[in-house]
Amino acid sequence: MTKIGEGEMPQEASQAKYHKQLQDSIIRFEFALQSYQKSKDPEEIKHLDSVMSQQMELIRSSISEIKRSGIHKQGEAVLSDYDHYRNDPSSQNLTALQQDIYTLKEYNFTTGFR
Repeated sequence: MTKIGEGEMPQEASQAKYHKQLQDSIIRFEFALQSYQKSKDPEEIKHLDSVMSQQMELIRSSISEIKRSGIHKQGEAVLSDYDHYRNDPSSQNLTALQQDIYTLKEYNFTTGFR
């Protein structure tokens, strides 16, 4: 039985939840982005575009709840890169998005997600 004062604080538990949501959304986004790049089917591309947008909103939402400033800065870079990629799906914008999403995933893992 847990005694008073033992275990995680409620705030720590909710922060861990947001870190997990962020990690899950990043993984889903990466998978959709890879599939989007490979697909030739217009219906699948449309669906994957929707999935990426939904996951980016979940990433944005999770970042806004996490209480670490460094993750906010990296999250803003990802959101900006995603907007650039949607407006101009060049290989340069894709590479910037992939690099920043990778950095966000690593930062999230090392600072809060376990």
